[in-house]
Amino acid sequence: GLVESDISRNTSGVFDNIQTAINEAEKAHKAFMETSLETRRAMIMAMRRIAEENVEKLARLAVEETGMGRYEDKIKKNLLAIKMTPGVEDLQPVTFSDDHGLTLTERAPYGVIGAIAPSTNPTETILNNSISMVSAGNTVVFNAHPGAKRVSVLTIGLLNEAIVKAGGPENIVVTIHEPTIESA
Repeated sequence: GLVESDISRNTSGVFDNIQTAINEAEKAHKAFMETSLETRRAMIMAMRRIAEENVEKLARLAVEETGMGRYEDKIKKNLLAIKMTPGVEDLQPVTFSDDHGLTLTERAPYGVIGAIAPSTNPTETILNNSISMVSAGNTVVFNAHPGAKRVSVLTIGLLNEAIVKAGGPENIVVTIHEPTIESA
């Protein structure tokens, strides 16, 4: 089952209140904007890798904590999010020219994004949102459903661990220990 050693109060990217989580994600975004695209690519690869290495554990814990879904289906959904969520490769600049000159279009990050993780698919949602939003240069503040808070904390902790090991800033993906309707 879910053991406390999997989820500690010291989990990377997990805070006691939503305002602290937002502040840390804002600080992380400033550092992230100084990070190279090469490092961002490494971060995404590391996120995919750590999620895949833990896919069975995340599926089991999600079913156990929420009481919803089937273990086998959760594995498939997590792998789909891990492998098929578009990454940095989708952010290619576009150029065109015409009689009025040359235009270069580059996609820019939004900044700090707020996201909700439902109890029905908490890990799949966190993996998909994190991979796509971080690929685009954003940081993410998740408010998980209270019925999926422990597996959500574990997922976010794993992603942050991978990001930092790949050379990225701390707290790129954050959440809180005790999510509520009010914190959302």
